[in-house]
Amino acid sequence: MLGSPEIVTLEIEPPQTEHPWMKFAGMFKDDPQFEEMLAYIEAERSQIGLENETK
Repeated sequence: MLGSPEIVTLEIEPPQTEHPWMKFAGMFKDDPQFEEMLAYIEAERSQIGLENETK
């Protein structure tokens, strides 16, 4: 048979680690083709948006 239940408070602190994506921050800052790649991605997304609007 079980005894009286007891509520216990336990404080757990998350480990202080770096965000996993931070190592990638700024990796393209000196890449001369980065702006061209962003323009390409934007154009593709716009095209997909237009195709989805016509469905």
